[in-house]
Amino acid sequence: MPSTTGWNDPNVGEYFSHENPNKKFNILREIGHGSFGAVYFARNKSNSQAMAIKKMSFNGKNSEEKWQEIIKEISFLRSCSHKNIIEYYGCYLVDDYVWLSMEYCIGSAADIVEVHKDLLHENEVAAICIGTLEGLRYLHSTNRIHRDVKAGNVLLTSEGVVKLGDFGSASLKCPATTFVGSPYWMAPEVILSMDEGPYDGKADVWSLGITCIELAERKPPLINMNAMSALYHIAQNDPPTLKESPRWSVAFVSFVAKCLNKDAKDRPSTEDLMQHEFVTQDRPAHILFNLIQRTKEAVRTMDSLSYKRLKKIVIEESEQTNINSQPATEQQRNGPTMPHIDHDSDDDNSSQSSSNIAEISDRSMNEPVRENESSEDRDLLGQDRFATIRPISFVSRERREHASHNNYREQLLIYTRMRQQHQHQLQSLNAKLTSELHEQIKQLDKDHESFLHGTERELERIRNKHKGDLEQNLRACVTEEKKYWKTVRDKNEQEMKQFNSQQKADFKIIKTSIKKELDEMSCSSKDRETMKRKKLDEVLQRQSEDERRKLQELRNGADLKLRQFRKEQLLCHHNLEKQLLQQELNFMQQRKDQSHETLQRHLEIINDTESKHMKVIQDLRLAQQQKQHRIEWDNENEYERQRRNEQRKKQLIAQRQQPRNLKTQKDRIKRQFADMVKTQNRQFKSYEKQLLQREPREKHREISKQLKEERNRKMAALEEQYDKTIVDLVEEQASRLTESQTIEQQALERMLQQEKEMLSAYQSRMMIQMKTQNEKERTECEEKITNRRKEMDSRKMEESMALQQLRLERQQELQQRHQYELNFFKESLDASLSHLYKSSSTSSGIRNFGKSQSFMNKKESAHEY
Repeated sequence: MPSTTGWNDPNVGEYFSHENPNKKFNILREIGHGSFGAVYFARNKSNSQAMAIKKMSFNGKNSEEKWQEIIKEISFLRSCSHKNIIEYYGCYLVDDYVWLSMEYCIGSAADIVEVHKDLLHENEVAAICIGTLEGLRYLHSTNRIHRDVKAGNVLLTSEGVVKLGDFGSASLKCPATTFVGSPYWMAPEVILSMDEGPYDGKADVWSLGITCIELAERKPPLINMNAMSALYHIAQNDPPTLKESPRWSVAFVSFVAKCLNKDAKDRPSTEDLMQHEFVTQDRPAHILFNLIQRTKEAVRTMDSLSYKRLKKIVIEESEQTNINSQPATEQQRNGPTMPHIDHDSDDDNSSQSSSNIAEISDRSMNEPVRENESSEDRDLLGQDRFATIRPISFVSRERREHASHNNYREQLLIYTRMRQQHQHQLQSLNAKLTSELHEQIKQLDKDHESFLHGTERELERIRNKHKGDLEQNLRACVTEEKKYWKTVRDKNEQEMKQFNSQQKADFKIIKTSIKKELDEMSCSSKDRETMKRKKLDEVLQRQSEDERRKLQELRNGADLKLRQFRKEQLLCHHNLEKQLLQQELNFMQQRKDQSHETLQRHLEIINDTESKHMKVIQDLRLAQQQKQHRIEWDNENEYERQRRNEQRKKQLIAQRQQPRNLKTQKDRIKRQFADMVKTQNRQFKSYEKQLLQREPREKHREISKQLKEERNRKMAALEEQYDKTIVDLVEEQASRLTESQTIEQQALERMLQQEKEMLSAYQSRMMIQMKTQNEKERTECEEKITNRRKEMDSRKMEESMALQQLRLERQQELQQRHQYELNFFKESLDASLSHLYKSSSTSSGIRNFGKSQSFMNKKESAHEY
């Protein structure tokens, strides 16, 4: 039982009415019987509206699947609104049955073909086909697929309107992938959906083409073949065609050929078919109405003949009963009765008569109940006496076929569910493996991103460290320059002090020497004083020049030493920048190599995973294919066993009936010979009388004796002829029976062998197709892996070239900046030589020079001595 049903299910609760259908409807009679249940003709008690009620059971095995199929059919029917689609009225839940009330139709196109037992006219086929095509066009425009188009599901109203019915196999979405439908009408892409992918509404176009052949030739193609063999035949052989006949126009033949194009891509859609010449031709408006009226007349005739045949059987049985109550003669004991002869000669008529007997018996048993019913119900029955074009025998036959072919339907249902289960398993596995692959790719990408973020942070840390190292080196350079400048300045000051002291000592010596020279001269004191002052001024001037030269010399020396020191410091700073840049680039190279190794490893993991997933799917597909083939062979063997048993039973029945038929023939021959004996006896008596009248009395005794001997001799010859005739009859009947059974056995064996060969060819083709598909998937997977590796190699090459280009650019940029700084250093120092001692800030120049980016835009400050 389904876990939730009816109005307790929140998803489908609105589908079901809370009214009691037994109180709302008058169920008048059964008008159809199928795998899901029976269809009844009913009327609404309140407004006498005629309707069809389909009672579907969801109890027993696979109840959940049955429930879902019923809900799908109800949902499909509720969502449709079109003149060529059966109209939905309501839905009710009664115990384990769902009552689906819908528009009442008087019968189907298959009923019309079956009733008339003759080919329909092309205009009649066209009218049914056009109505069906209109309904299919509406379904396809709403992305729905019927998937079970056949004459039995093309219904007709009393006004001659075509209605599509039976949506138990329909699909609410397009495209679809489910293996479902009636075997003889199934499109090739539906049969191969698990191997070749989804299909769309063009599958209904194929079924429409088969339906056209069914209407034109009374039976669909391959109907005499086993249903499973028909599936194999449809999948691998050329499509069927209309038999050549002058009844069919070129447009009709072309229409059927287009519908039965085996390649779904080249098959026209319902919109395209609406523009076909066969559909657009002008035809009378009341074709179907007139056809329905003729069918109703034929049904009345059939019912009348069935009644007369039954009445005859009942009368003969009554007479036979009366005869058997009297003393039986030899002929009555040996002779067969007429009902037996009818039964032996026409099994179909007998079964039909039996069904009619059962129907009439049922109705006669129900007559007292009818008498107790209300006059309103009797009026309803009277009104709807001919409201259907289905004879009672059709419904009875459907019920018997449903009971007798239960094993076949169960076999086909198991096969269908197996195909659907295989498809679901493949889809689930594919979705699961795809999800696993995406999760794995996502995790690998996340790991790679984490690696990149980690190395990015490490690179930023290295750059910050390098920046700190450069700033620390600049501060160290400033400190060293200050120390060096202080040392040079102190040394120069000490040297100047020593030079000044030496000049003072020399001045004293010179002054003493001049004084002695002047004292030795004979001149006035005034002249002596003037000459002394003059010579001392010359000495002071000379010492002043020497001091100035000395100071300039010290100044130039200090400037040269400071310039040399700064250049050395700048070169050291440049070397440090080169080393730090090389460390950064080496780290980036290492990071790139590790990233490439990680990506390569991830790529191989993904490739291995995809290859494993592909192998898992192919192994599952192979296992499913093998299981499907085993089940197909089991079904074929079971079908052969059933056919052989049926033929064996038929032959046994024929053998059992042979003595009865032979006895009938013997009795007939016996009666003939008895008549001959009586005739001869009469002839002999007449001849004897004539002779005795002519001859004298004394010769009468001798003449009578001779005639008696002659009569006995002829009777003996007649008896011998009778025995020979009986022997020949027995031999002939046995030979005919043996020959007939041998021919039937050989025909059955040929047919079974042909179906075996067809199944074997179909399975071989499917296996080859699967191997081809697997090889194609492997090739595509290998190509995908190769392309990924090429993309990876290309990416690695691009990143390597980009890093190499970055390395060159950074090195060239650093080299150009260093060269610019050296040139700027030289020019700035040359330009500031004259202003070297005007600045009191000793450390500002080296500090400004040390800042690499701002150094090139600033002039070096001069330092005073």
